[in-house]
Amino acid sequence: MTERQAAIAVLTALSNDSTFISLLSKSDTTPMLIYAPLVPEMWSIKDKTANMYVSGRTRQLEYGRSEFTLACRAPSAQESREIAWAAHEALNRSDSSGAFSVLEILPTIEPSDAEFDNYNTPVDILVRYV
Repeated sequence: MTERQAAIAVLTALSNDSTFISLLSKSDTTPMLIYAPLVPEMWSIKDKTANMYVSGRTRQLEYGRSEFTLACRAPSAQESREIAWAAHEALNRSDSSGAFSVLEILPTIEPSDAEFDNYNTPVDILVRYV
């Protein structure tokens, strides 16, 4: 398994979890879940979104592990934490497609600027694979 395949496995598992998806805002009918370090500018700070990105690379591929961060963003701290916990429930200690994932929910980060930012509860995702 490659890092790209690990990312696809995580995103697929999240996309298939109805509880997690129900907490996100929709763009047309598509849930606001993206594999990118930043959310698109067209997404409003009033939206409930999740963006995942690679957060560590130090010799990971040699050991069959990838580290990602899922930024769970929402207008309120409570909504942001709900999205994070839903991701945790969907993925933590799950074993699929030859990958095993462990998650850690980090403290919620308050908006630095209320006009341009919202609450963010980061979730660290460690994927181990062979």
